[in-house]
Parts: sequence; C-alpha cells; structure tokens
Amino acid sequence: MLSRLSPRSILMVLASAVCGRAATAIAQIIAAFYLTPDQFGVYAAGIGVLIATGLLRGGGTGNHMLTMKPEEFRADGGRFFRYSIVFASICFVLTLGAAWPVAGAFAATKHYPETELRNVIIVLGVQFTAMLIGQYPRARMSADLRFTELSLVDIVTGATKLAATWLLASWGWGALALAAPVLCVTIVENLWIWPRCRLERDELRVSPGWFGHTLIEMRLPLIMAILATLNTQSDALIGSVLLPLTVVGVYFFSMQLAAQPAQLVAGSLRSVLAPVTAKFRGDREGEMQSIRDTFNAGMVFTPIVSMSIPALFDAFERAVWHGKWADSRWPVFILSALLTYPTVVQLVVAPISGIRDWGAAIRLDLGRALAKILGAGIAAIFILWLQPGTTTSATILALFVGGISAAVATYEIFRVMLHTGMTRASIAYELYSTPLAALLSAVAASGLAHSVVEPLRAELSVNIANVLECCLAAITYAILSMVLLRFGYTAALERVVYALPAPLVGPIRKIMVL
Repeated sequence: MLSRLSPRSILMVLASAVCGRAATAIAQIIAAFYLTPDQFGVYAAGIGVLIATGLLRGGGTGNHMLTMKPEEFRADGGRFFRYSIVFASICFVLTLGAAWPVAGAFAATKHYPETELRNVIIVLGVQFTAMLIGQYPRARMSADLRFTELSLVDIVTGATKLAATWLLASWGWGALALAAPVLCVTIVENLWIWPRCRLERDELRVSPGWFGHTLIEMRLPLIMAILATLNTQSDALIGSVLLPLTVVGVYFFSMQLAAQPAQLVAGSLRSVLAPVTAKFRGDREGEMQSIRDTFNAGMVFTPIVSMSIPALFDAFERAVWHGKWADSRWPVFILSALLTYPTVVQLVVAPISGIRDWGAAIRLDLGRALAKILGAGIAAIFILWLQPGTTTSATILALFVGGISAAVATYEIFRVMLHTGMTRASIAYELYSTPLAALLSAVAASGLAHSVVEPLRAELSVNIANVLECCLAAITYAILSMVLLRFGYTAALERVVYALPAPLVGPIRKIMVL
C-alpha cells in the first residue's frame, strides 16, 4: 500500500510526524513547568465543552473528503465544502453561546476561574471552526498524494506551536497558553494550504438542491464525525463535570503525555492511509491486504513507541519538574500500556474508511467512544464514593478508561482481522507478544537505570543524577527495542519494510541488518 508513495513522501511524512509530535511533547513539557494542575484542568474543561458544542464536527465531510479522488474534487467538491461550512458555523455559534453560562456554572459549582475558562472556550471555538474550514484544501492535497508539502506545513506549524506555548506560558497566560497556540497553528496552516491546494476554476460551484442531496449522502460519515468527536476528550468532559479540578488536571496531563507516541503512529498516518487505500477501492484483495498491513505494522511499532514514555518518565519528572507532576507517574504508565489497542483500532479505521466501508468504520469508532465514556463514568462513580486523594483518583480514572478501552479494542480487532483472512493464532500473537515485550523492556530500562545511578547519588548533584538516570534509561530502552524488532519480530518487520517503495527497502534492510 505504501509502495504507491515516493520515498521522499514517506520520509517527509515520517519527519513531519516525528517533528510535530516532538514539538507537541516539548510544548507540554514547557507548559507543565509554568502551569499548575488546576490550569491544565481548566484547559481540559474547555476541551470538554467543545466536545458538546462541536459534536457534529463538519457534518462528516472530513472523513468523506479524505476518501475522494482528484476527479471527484473537481466534479463535486463544492457541495462538500459548503456543507462543512454550515456545520462549522453551527459549531461557532453554539460554542460562543455556551461560553458565558458554562463558565459561570463551573465557577459556581466546581470553583473554576470563570474568566479564564470562558476565554479558553472562546479561543477553542474559533480554532475548531477554522480547522473545519481547512479540511477541504488539506484533503484536496492528500488526494493528489502531495504529502511532502503537507509534511512541510506540519513541521512549520509544530515549531509555531512550540514557540507560542513557550512564550505565552512564560508570560503567565495560564490555561490560555495551551489554547491560544492551537489557534495560531490552525491560522498558519489555513493561510499556507488554501493558496497552494490548486483549486480549479469554478471547482466550488454547486447545483440547486445540493444541501438535501449532501445531507442524505453524509448520514453515515456524520455518525463517524460524531464518534470521532467523542473519541477525542469525552473523558475530559465527564471528569470536568463530576471530579475536582486538580484531579482532572493531573489526569489530562497524563493522558496528553501518554498519548503523544500513539498519536505519532496513528494521528499522522491515518490521514495518509485513507487516501492511499482509496486507490484500491474495488480491488477486494488489495483492500484486505491494506488492512492487514496496517494492523501488522501497528502492532509491531505502536507498543514500542508508546512504552518509551513510562520508561523515562520517573527520572525525567524528577529532573525537569522536581516532583511537581509526581502524581502522574502511575496514570502515565497505565495509559501508555493500555492505549496501544485503541491506537491500533484508530489506525485500522483509516484503510476501512478509505474503501468506504462506513458500517465497519462506525462500529470500530463507536466501540472506542463508548469504552472511553463508560470508563470515565465508572471511574467517576468510584472516586466520588471513595473520596481518595489526587494521585489515587487520577490512577483510578486512567485504569478504568484505559482498561475498558483496551478490552473493547481487542475484541473489535479480532473481529475485523478474522474477516480479512488472518487466523486466530496469528492475531493473538500479534496482539499480545509485542505489547508484553515492550512493557517488560520499559520496566527493565527504568529499573536498570535507577539501580546504576542510585549508588552514585552521593557523589553527584541531584539534577545531574536525575539527568544521568533519564539518559541511561533512554539508551537502554532504545537498545532493547532495536533488539526486539530485529530478533523477536523479524517476519513482521520485513513485511513492513517490503511494503515501502523499492528505493527505501535496501537502506532500511542494511540499517536493521535484515
């Protein structure tokens, strides 16, 4: 499937994914240095409000446009763009109207800072509306497989987000230091891609009766859009309504940090896999092979990337934040380990959407959404009943959200992959072997680094000892991961390598000693 892309495109996609996620992670690290858990909780509450007001997203056009071919954009793109504008306007009006009453209610009942929460909601509403407007040119460029240009945009916007977060957090903007940079990034992206998406003359024209026709056609993608919205931060919405502000802040910080590696794998590749798989639409064997390749690659790399965070977190937290975010240790570990399976489901949905099997895609996204909502709801009940401290509350929330999400995702993956022709034994092996090995590698790397550095603490300063421990854990985990890939999953690694364009296969085989 990926062999349809040029080596330059794949390298640029990987580079932008790594740079973008690295910039986001560094931005969060910087923000966590200046901001308190309560301010992260305010931002989480703003995101939760946007879940409700932006539930309809772009009416489903975002999912549909990623599956369109270039000729479909030229012949029929105008009505999908105008349809998305209608829903973007609805989102903006609802968010603006909710900002004052919601901020007032949260301030009265949950002791949120009213003005700060209101400003966060307004900024996020403007950002979300601008993002919906930018869906069309981005999908237009994806249909032409112009991933090199899109990757360059992502690298620039990642750097913009990092710089804006650093400046605003250091200037004391509080929760707005998390919201405003996202708006900056969206504006920069729109200003870049709209002039370069190569719109043809009269491409956005529509014929009479276009709205009703589009509304009927978009009924299933609209359901997917609703589920995609619920899959983002529905746990933050439930938590901000039911739980103390500090608990929501610690959990949200942990979730954001733990999700960065997973988003590196799934977030960037999903927008690539859907338009690439659309080229196979109608070829049954090509469709099934695309889904199998995505699953195999996801189960090989996602656990290894995800567990890199808990391998380093303990030493890193002490070196950078000096115990300020120590409450996040177990939530980060639990979420990193359990998010592997929802992430792989998110990956598998991409080729399924590309072939426009909306029924299967809806079922997968529905399972993810319900699992997250159910997990957050049950955890909130336990926390309100037991009244534990902040650390225990955040850990309970992570355990229920991550555990139920992982269980549902595993079940759905089994169903989908059996349908593609894989055997139960091969699916089970892929599902459990790499995640277990990655988890043990993370524990081993963290434990070994701590054991080596602990006797040296008397001779070193506290910061130097913590930095040394963090570096040693990173090196150890990297070595264990390379060994795991090369000798534990050679066959799976070769399948992924041979799916790449021919010019990349040789160099990667030499690097991995295949």
